[in-house]
Order: sequence, then structure tokens, then C-alpha cells
Amino acid sequence: MTDPNKPADDGLRPHVVLYQPTTDGPRAPWGEESRPTRALVVRANSVAEALEAANRGLLPADHRAVAVEEGSPGLIFTKEAISAALSSPRPGEDYPLIDPEDYEDYGLVYGGGDFMHDVQQVADALRDSGLVPRLSISPVGTDGYDQYVMVEMHVTDNTYRATGRELKHLTEDRSAEGWDGIIAIARALLSAASEVA
Repeated sequence: MTDPNKPADDGLRPHVVLYQPTTDGPRAPWGEESRPTRALVVRANSVAEALEAANRGLLPADHRAVAVEEGSPGLIFTKEAISAALSSPRPGEDYPLIDPEDYEDYGLVYGGGDFMHDVQQVADALRDSGLVPRLSISPVGTDGYDQYVMVEMHVTDNTYRATGRELKHLTEDRSAEGWDGIIAIARALLSAASEVA
């Protein structure tokens, strides 16, 4: 295991360790999640090494790993891994990077609200969660209206690779509502970032 901010040429692959609290509490009704699932990104050679590293002190004491997912070179992750990463808290904090409850009655994400703000928030959460630690975006626009975004993957402190996208292409599904709209933004950002990773 190494520093997740190290460039990807270290030969290690990102693994997403999904974990939950071990405390037993009242069970939620069938179909509802009874314990929040959080995500931890570990750079390792294998799933076993990632799980060993997580259990060696990276997980909070009262939590257990419930799944480990190996990231692909193309930054392709399941919806569950993306959702858990976006809604996980920063280290040392109790509140999520993005709270899914804020999007329960949100309606359309693209075309409603402030789409550019949502894109920036998702990019920041993907980076801060460790899922894509070198990701950043730079809006490009005229007259204060952003219509184009540079999706950047930092190689070192002073260099990066970038690809551009029209703002309307920073969602995988323009008709997605609420939390599904946030996941659609994350998938579009991951797709763009994989081109320059």
C-alpha cells in the first residue's frame, strides 16, 4: 500500500473497500439499508493486499469490510462503489462529502439547479474520497457563463494531462434525477478522466 496521491505509474491499482459499522442495531425493513456503507480507496497489488491493509488500521475500529472492488485501468467502478465514495466523510470528519439526502427531492440535476456547482462538487468528492485522487476540473467560459470544462489528471505538482468537455457532456444521463443525477455526473467525469489517466 502507498500514498493514494502518488502518480498511477507506481504499478499499484486502486481498490475500493466498502465498509459498515459492526454495531448491531434494529434491522431496517426489507429492501432498506440498515447501516450506512462507506468507501475507502487503497492502492494495492491485489484485492487480498487491499483488504489486509484496510484491516490493519485504515478502517475505523467499530467497522468491518463488507466488499472489496478492484478498480480497472479505465476508472470504471460500480454504482455502489461510486455512491459510497461520494457519500463517505473526509478523514476525521463526520459529515459526508456529498449527502445523498440533499438530493432526495432534487428533481433533474442537468437543467435544474446549478449544474456547474454539482459537477464541481462531484469532482471534488471523487478526488477527496481517494477514488480519483489526482482529479480536478477547470471551467472555461465567457461572460461568467461556463460552457466548457477541462477535466485534469495531475501527474506531478506542476504537470497534468487534460481533456475538454462541453458542460452538457458531463453527465451520463441528462434526464437523471436526484442522487442518480449525481452518479451520472460521476460516471461522465470518470470517463473523461480515464482518457488522460
